[in-house]
Amino acid sequence: MGKPPDTVRVFVLGSSAAQGDPEPGFGLARMLDVLLRDQYPGVEFEVINSAATAVNSHVVYAMARASLSLEPDLLVLYTGNNEVVGPYGAGTVLTAVAPDIALIRAAVRVRSTRVGQLVGAVARSATKGIEGAEAPGAWHGMEMFLRHQVRWSDPALQRTYRQYERNLTDTCALARRAGVPVVLSTVAVNLRSCGPFGSLPTAALSPADGARWKQHYQEGVRFEGEGRWAEAAEALRKAAEIDREYAEVDYRLARCEEKLGRYDEALQRYRQARDLDTLRFRADSRTNAIVREVAKREPGVRLAEADRRLDDEAPHGVPGDEDFLDHVHLTLRGNYRVSLVLLERIREVLPEWVRRRGSGRPVLGEDACARQLVFTELDRYLIDETMVQRLREPPFTGQVDHAEQMERFTGELTALRTHGESGAVETASREYERALAQPHPSWSVRERYGTIERRVGKTAEAIREWQVLARQFPQYPSFHLQLARTLREVGRYEEATASLGSVLEFQPDSAVALVEAARLALARGRPAEARGYARRAAALDPRDAGALHVLARSLCPPQGCTAGERTEAIGLLTRALEVAPESDAVRRDLEALRSR
Repeated sequence: MGKPPDTVRVFVLGSSAAQGDPEPGFGLARMLDVLLRDQYPGVEFEVINSAATAVNSHVVYAMARASLSLEPDLLVLYTGNNEVVGPYGAGTVLTAVAPDIALIRAAVRVRSTRVGQLVGAVARSATKGIEGAEAPGAWHGMEMFLRHQVRWSDPALQRTYRQYERNLTDTCALARRAGVPVVLSTVAVNLRSCGPFGSLPTAALSPADGARWKQHYQEGVRFEGEGRWAEAAEALRKAAEIDREYAEVDYRLARCEEKLGRYDEALQRYRQARDLDTLRFRADSRTNAIVREVAKREPGVRLAEADRRLDDEAPHGVPGDEDFLDHVHLTLRGNYRVSLVLLERIREVLPEWVRRRGSGRPVLGEDACARQLVFTELDRYLIDETMVQRLREPPFTGQVDHAEQMERFTGELTALRTHGESGAVETASREYERALAQPHPSWSVRERYGTIERRVGKTAEAIREWQVLARQFPQYPSFHLQLARTLREVGRYEEATASLGSVLEFQPDSAVALVEAARLALARGRPAEARGYARRAAALDPRDAGALHVLARSLCPPQGCTAGERTEAIGLLTRALEVAPESDAVRRDLEALRSR
């Protein structure tokens, strides 16, 4: 797409933390867009969010190549959390682990012709690894990695670091040859309110040492639970002297040191726990050291030290839930703080004609940004709801501080629910309507408004918003899918079929689109057609509770089914309930089918 005149095009590249998960509408790209437009009035900025869930620097390198063909003025790289667990990493389940970076890049090129296909092929689709190993059929969150723990001493981890450095170096070189500056950022992670996801004892521990370690560890846990911080710290310190690899001991010891006011010791233990975590979903100290090394030696690269900024502004230098929703995903405040660091470096490389138009006024504050992004209490509620659902699944359930994190979000939900009953929903709707009445409102605002209106039962308003988005972005399947779903819910089946057809044409093997096609066919009284779509979806993703549910309903509709179909349907619903135990709809259908 040709870049309009007097336009500055910025690409933000990385994984889900850069994307803004769980709501990209408040992520780094949107935050930077608001800040830049305020600082440089009259300049048209296109801040393009090219980050995606589950990817790492192997994919970011390929995405950068694609982005450089689209006339960027700047690349912003915020990547490093998924180096071990992402595609081809030492602890991945998404692909085979490959030692040769040339083979990895060849595999990525074969699977992609554009950024969207690249992300789907590498991170989610059922594919073969380059060594012949099967990759999973679909993304099932972090639980997928439980059996792929990686020790700090694993040689494969050193290979991963080398490949990360090579990818960053080569990405910066690509940009330099294209005459495009790069802002390369370190990656901030949650240290204080994120216990290790995995801990393994040292392999060299003797039985006698193992017994002594266990005694000290159990004493430490007991004393900690009783609030006897000094005694707990002493016992845990003894355990750490016996086995220096067990990440959970360092994390518990850090919490005790913090309670005792020994903040420097606590910080070191928190960092050690992060670096020893055997389920490496967070960028560690070596990862950020590599970022600094690459930025220092590569011409045309500006270093943004996001991790140090958040450390410096956190209580006692230990970042926690004031900036993070979980291990790496940022709160609104966290996104704002990281964006300020990025903005400082971006300003240094903007074209001269843009810098001349600078307003000279102070940078917008967090509250002002929140208003421009239309961050309402209803949005907070939806984010907290998403977090509660995530925290119910492994590996979060195995964390030391899991109960505290659940309490954090359930408590917020209770408070926000009370506010909602006293008018917060209506207030949020008015804020969205005000924003949409402005010239050229962000598509992100319209998307969230459509989602909220559907959620509160205002389907006509939701359909209107999805129709606008589908017209503006005909190439984006998600808007057509949301439109089809909402049209089905109000019985406008012909229109829903037409909208869904454009999704299946673009993504014929999308499990979520096939599930919606099955639901639509059932709503139209076509169980055989629904069964075909549902079987395809379940084959693509055998753990998709929605696919299992709709397949069961298509096998045994209200008008009746054979004994064999009933047996199969009960089995499918049982599996669906194992995957989604919170689903009341699945539970009701299973109970009804068993009682027939």
